[in-house]
Order: sequence, then C-alpha cells, then structure tokens
Amino acid sequence: MITVTADTDCVTRSAPEPKYVTRNLPPGELLVGATVATTAARLHISERRLHTLFTAGTGLSPKHFARIDRVRTVLAADAGRWSDIAATAGYYDQSHMTAEFRHFMGVPPAAFTAGRRPAASPCTA
Repeated sequence: MITVTADTDCVTRSAPEPKYVTRNLPPGELLVGATVATTAARLHISERRLHTLFTAGTGLSPKHFARIDRVRTVLAADAGRWSDIAATAGYYDQSHMTAEFRHFMGVPPAAFTAGRRPAASPCTA
C-alpha cells in the first residue's frame, strides 16, 4: 500500500494488513479455542510479541487468561458428567480440570456446584 500525504508531499510504503487480522477484537477473544502458538501464527507475530501485547492489554499472560477462560467454561456448562464437561472445555482429562478448578475457585467443581464454596478472602497481587 502506498500513502501520499498532500500537505508534505511525502510518500510512504507499508505492507497491506492481512484481511483476517481484526484490529477491534478484544484481547480476550484472541485465544478462544486456540493455543498461544496458533494465535501468534494467525496474527503473524512471534509468541513473545503476543505475550507482551496481550499482557499490556489485559494485565494477564495469554496462558493465564486461557486457564481462567477454561474454568469459566466449566462454570457455564450444563449439568452432566464431569469427564464430558472436561473434554468440552478443552482439558486433557477430568483430573486436570478438577486441579485447575480447585486452583482458581478454592474447591473442586462438585463441591462448588453443591454450594460448598470457600470463605471470601481479599484479592492479593
């Protein structure tokens, strides 16, 4: 693409932007259903650059955000077998889902859905 600015008679050349890169896409939607490596390749940037940009935009690393998003998927799932919910949310197996859920929510998924939630505590950075 060539841009000509009339007031300065300046000519600049820039590469055309790929059609599939959406500038207005929220950072959190970049990783939906994809790995960090796949997302970086789709955007034609390195994984390191994606990490830098994503962290600056959200305050979280892409991997940490993806982990939180998977737990949110488990929370939004309809009742069913935990192994099916784990597979749908993208976990390798039910034990990985349970461990990650416990890490973020403080209790296993079955206890959470039964109403046994941990006591509230202040957030720490």
